[in-house]
Amino acid sequence: MGRKKQLLPIARAWAPLVAALSVTCAPLNPENPFHIEAQSGKPLFSEIGDRANFIDYHAWSMRKVRQDSMRDVALSKVPLGAKSIDELYTNPVWQGYFADPFVLRHNDEFYAFGTADIQQDGRWFPILHSKDLLRWNYVGGSLTPLNEAKAKSYRAPEVVRHGDKYYMYYSAGGAAGEHHQIRVATAKEITGPYVDQGVILIPDEPFTIDPHPFEDPLTGKRYLFFAKDFLDGERPGTGIAMVELGDDMVSIKGEEKTVVRAQADWQIFERNRHWLGKVWHAWHTVEGPTVLYRNGQYYCFYSGGCWNSKTYGVGFAHAESINGPWIDDQDAHGAAVLSDIPQHVFGPGHNSIITAPDGVTDVIVYHAWDPSWTARRICLDRLRWTEEGPRCQPTWQPSTLYVKARLP
Repeated sequence: MGRKKQLLPIARAWAPLVAALSVTCAPLNPENPFHIEAQSGKPLFSEIGDRANFIDYHAWSMRKVRQDSMRDVALSKVPLGAKSIDELYTNPVWQGYFADPFVLRHNDEFYAFGTADIQQDGRWFPILHSKDLLRWNYVGGSLTPLNEAKAKSYRAPEVVRHGDKYYMYYSAGGAAGEHHQIRVATAKEITGPYVDQGVILIPDEPFTIDPHPFEDPLTGKRYLFFAKDFLDGERPGTGIAMVELGDDMVSIKGEEKTVVRAQADWQIFERNRHWLGKVWHAWHTVEGPTVLYRNGQYYCFYSGGCWNSKTYGVGFAHAESINGPWIDDQDAHGAAVLSDIPQHVFGPGHNSIITAPDGVTDVIVYHAWDPSWTARRICLDRLRWTEEGPRCQPTWQPSTLYVKARLP
């Protein structure tokens, strides 16, 4: 009740603005109770009813209305011919469950693919669409399910275009991660439906997850970075390897190369873990690779630790050659790029990186947990380049991002 009383003055103050903007919404998706889309004929909040999440939704909605109003005012003051403006947004940028977010730019618009339960349309991997990287709309599911009994869960999709097709790399296997292996599906349109090609990309490895296809800008060769289990050494666990992709995009060639392995206690996934028929004193995890080339260096971003803990975060390794050696010299005492902020940002990680519409700003897209640790949701922030390497200061309040203004 206290939160309702606090929100009433805000609601009254902004009611004229809501009416003036004629904001409308469509019925809520029961799988994503905060999701709305513009649709004529229905007033704002008309479909909320007495849902338990009303107060949280109301606060979030009013914040979005304020941001959009401030953006419109700012745009009205941009001189004719200006090309850019600071945009307002608040994390998370979409309220539905959306883990392992991967964003692809297509025709100057953005599509996000993520991990979640199977969607209402019977497909896996929800897709979001945005014209400015900050405001997102739900599209639907993307991947047609496999007709295999062992495929109980589907994880971490990434998509690239090659020729006239779109290729989706992902893993499927048991609910607890057992028997997960990387597969590839294709589609004629970016939104799918994607259909699996019946290929296990790395059949000799019993466990492979988190595929990341990368095209080397210097040579044009394509590689697949991925996570696999390493059972030797002082810190056994999941680490990152790479292999060259075949010209057909659904095969590999050459030998695997190790990229990053765990080196610190913060990367412990679980102590006394039961896995592969034995108990491991400390199982480490380095996963979720994403790679880019900047300033003469290759950077492999990764997420370390346990995915549902406050120690989870993003670190990086760098190399002068795509073939290594890869050096991880910034993450000995914690995730150097992105980490948990008590009471505000919870377990951030498994990121992708995209350039903002201004063509200059690097943006890190990642998931973080809600305060009750019940859902991972898509967030984004500016990736800054410092003398020590890439860094991100995660945000949880209204913030700005330098993007291209869309003037009439």
